[in-house]
Amino acid sequence: GVTTVSLARNELAALRPEGAERLQSLDVSHNSIAGADCAGLAGLRALDLSFNALASPPAALDCMRWLRELNLGHNRIAALPAAVGALEGLVFLDLSHNQLQELPEEFGNLACLETLYLNGNRLTAAGCRLGALCSLRMVDLSQNRLAALPDVALLASLAKLYLNDNRLASLGRELRLLPKLRELSLRGNRLSSLPAELADMPRLALLDLADNEFAEPSVYGS
Repeated sequence: GVTTVSLARNELAALRPEGAERLQSLDVSHNSIAGADCAGLAGLRALDLSFNALASPPAALDCMRWLRELNLGHNRIAALPAAVGALEGLVFLDLSHNQLQELPEEFGNLACLETLYLNGNRLTAAGCRLGALCSLRMVDLSQNRLAALPDVALLASLAKLYLNDNRLASLGRELRLLPKLRELSLRGNRLSSLPAELADMPRLALLDLADNEFAEPSVYGS
């Protein structure tokens, strides 16, 4: 039977599939979906609900134990339910361009997550609870309301960290706890110096500091 369906760019206003337990991939992006219920999608591996009108994530998220990829970008989601923590097999998650102000503590249960887009939200450092996402390799936190670095100390696999267009005036020294970090983008903040420890990170290959407030070419402070 059919395992992959695309209904992208149609005129769907809701998503309540029935008898679709064998479906593995569903793309309903670029519609007008304001409500979604995933109870009938228990076998899904990939779900794209981006560019819709969702004010909250789909109901019955915790039914989708096989889900690996979830795209909820470009919606109106203001909060995540605790049930998001049940998606323990999730590898890819896009929550970009929503209205999130914080992440629930259960977010730290996503132990398989490798790629995470949170850019274009309203997150503060206190609300950005990333916990110990031990598999996370890339996180984009650009275009939020970060005045301080969120707690990234337990992200042991992190290789790419994007923090563009926030309100960062200084960085703590937690970055030295990310031994695999290769790319660090801090474009469009309020930085005038960096912690000296950053110069000693052996794998760091890309450092983007454009559009900040550095007065001297030597960017490392004490």
